[in-house]
Amino acid sequence: MHSSSSEPCRLSSGVTRAWYVVCPSWELKRQPLSRTLLGTPLVLFRGPDGKAAALLDRCAHRNVPLSLGRIVEQRLECCYHGWQYGPDGRCLRIPSLCGPADKEVRSVPRFAALEQDGFVWVYATADVEPNERPFVLPSLVNALCTPVAEFLTRIHAVISFRTRLPRWLVKLLLNPLALRIFKQDAFILKAQGQALRHRGVHPSPVASLRQARRAGTRPRRRTGPGTRARREGWRG
Repeated sequence: MHSSSSEPCRLSSGVTRAWYVVCPSWELKRQPLSRTLLGTPLVLFRGPDGKAAALLDRCAHRNVPLSLGRIVEQRLECCYHGWQYGPDGRCLRIPSLCGPADKEVRSVPRFAALEQDGFVWVYATADVEPNERPFVLPSLVNALCTPVAEFLTRIHAVISFRTRLPRWLVKLLLNPLALRIFKQDAFILKAQGQALRHRGVHPSPVASLRQARRAGTRPRRRTGPGTRARREGWRG
């Protein structure tokens, strides 16, 4: 899942139709918070009921990141011309507009968001109401991996259990094991990224052709009856 150009990645529905942790609940306070999920910029904020909300991080007016704005009367306000949005992505107020502000062309994509197990979870497909909730975290040690970009993954470390032992003693016993698990996950993710870079994995034929043109080579293609040509490798 790597691109050397600006071509978008083609992600399978199994990747985009899923819940991901974007931040701990304590990190989302009164002001907007910027996060990236699968290469998509998001703005997180709390609505009038205090619940977490997630929108595409761009104003429908001039594409200014909404995460640069502020919360005004429980609405997310753009820092440029003051357009205000609700948790559902609808534009609720435009300071210079006399008529109603709520029109579809002025809305921004919304991503389903909820809080569970002390984290803010976001569904990776916009304007969809998921049928399922995020999985419940099992006890003991967990590493929640959130794909930020093609070769960048955010790891949230979670240790949860119930015991009558004092916290300091449990921490003393579990910290070495937990750190070993998290370091292993980070090492594997790094190794996977290096392997993909070495193989030259690209998201689209257009990106492959662009790289070949820059390198002075051309892609080797293989065709079959009734099938489209597909890239198999590189020929110098």
